[in-house]
Amino acid sequence: MVRVGSAVGAMASGHIIKRGDSWRIVVDAGTDPITGRRRQLTRTVNGTKREAETIRNVMLPEVAEGRVTRTRATLAGLLNAWFETNEADWSPRTALDNRRIIDNVIIPAIGSMKLATLKASDLDAFYAKARAGGVSSGEPLAASSVRKFHQVLRSALLQGVRWEWVAINPASNAQAPKGKRKEPTPPTPEELGKLLEFAEKGVPDFYVYMRVAAIVGARRGELCGLRWTEFSKEYTVVEIRSSAVITREGIEVKETKTDRFRRVAIDKSTALLLAEHRAVEAQAEFCGVTLAPDAFVFSYEADGSEPWRPDSASRRFTWVRTRVDLPHTRLHDLWHYVATRLIDAWSTCERWRPGSATRVRPRR
Repeated sequence: MVRVGSAVGAMASGHIIKRGDSWRIVVDAGTDPITGRRRQLTRTVNGTKREAETIRNVMLPEVAEGRVTRTRATLAGLLNAWFETNEADWSPRTALDNRRIIDNVIIPAIGSMKLATLKASDLDAFYAKARAGGVSSGEPLAASSVRKFHQVLRSALLQGVRWEWVAINPASNAQAPKGKRKEPTPPTPEELGKLLEFAEKGVPDFYVYMRVAAIVGARRGELCGLRWTEFSKEYTVVEIRSSAVITREGIEVKETKTDRFRRVAIDKSTALLLAEHRAVEAQAEFCGVTLAPDAFVFSYEADGSEPWRPDSASRRFTWVRTRVDLPHTRLHDLWHYVATRLIDAWSTCERWRPGSATRVRPRR
């Protein structure tokens, strides 16, 4: 057995071992940042000793410059460590979505792959398989869903580079599927009328929810997080201050997305409808509880202590829209409906211009 010492000096250590007709190159790769064990990179050359020395001299600076993965960890290990490190900085919804993507999609499909061997081509193959229906539920996934997988992988692997778990980020060279941004398609006044008419007859409590959504222009979580204390005495004004979000522990009510509250006026007929809805206090007394002043407007609890789940509101809306044959209308489209109607109303008015005495008035 012949050993050849390193020619690169203190930069790294490596040697060559003669084994029959081949040469085995061994280079010290430092300590695994996870296990704490020493790592060695090996390569076998079926050629001359000079060829083995040339390859060793290429391997040594790669190790010294950090271009070689220093851990035997798997992609699953990195994803879990990345999640635990960053969870506190995310919103509950972001944390829940990332956890579902990691546990239900990425880890079952490619989580066992070693970081040391993970390549951009592996990620591209994973994306293609997801688009074709080969992961998770087995259903072909939209480009937007696969792009979310790519965002998680890219962020986690970037963290791996910072931690020196990996030398490069394979996701940087992987190509997430492209897709066009879906344009909002708010319902027409006639379509909204069909939705409300059916809900009023079939699901009265959800009819109130949809009516407020169409008037106020709030997100589904903001509607679920509404409390009676956020309404004026006659229910003609509401202040949107919070939003109900789904977390790993259940439902949590937090400040709105922009951390600001919005004050919105409510028409008289909707205000009367809310007053009738508020009469559920009698139902609470019948159940032997008291409806708290800060109770949630939309709650399945007699005392109004827990808000509706946002995803529950979406499922109920899906049930309603199916019954009136509007399969492509989403609950979020009601938010766009309000914006569209406001823009239409504004476009019918003459704008006041600075320096002009012209008042805003409807065009004739």
